[in-house]
Amino acid sequence: MPYLSIQTNRALPDQEQSALLDAASKIVASQLGKPEDYVMASFVPASRMRFAGEESPTAFLELSSIGIPDSKRNPLVAALTDLVARSCQIKADRIFVVLADIKASLWSSNGATIG
Repeated sequence: MPYLSIQTNRALPDQEQSALLDAASKIVASQLGKPEDYVMASFVPASRMRFAGEESPTAFLELSSIGIPDSKRNPLVAALTDLVARSCQIKADRIFVVLADIKASLWSSNGATIG
């Protein structure tokens, strides 16, 4: 179950947040080759974020998943960066993405570990 958290200091109306989450979920599912039914995504508005000594628009994305193939890392972060840049009007060089490949034995659903 991939989980994507999008944190940003850019305010977005609810409808735009939903559109961003929908598009992000589709990107994660298609890039990782997993059913979209398994993808969870959240939009976390931050009232204040500071990067490089200033509080201009910025974003921090965290994607945790069981299995992030090396060949998919760059296309995945490029697609997510482009989406957030367009949706939130943030310069790409102010968007950071962290990928965490979690072992199946450390991920659980419905009260039990997956692996």
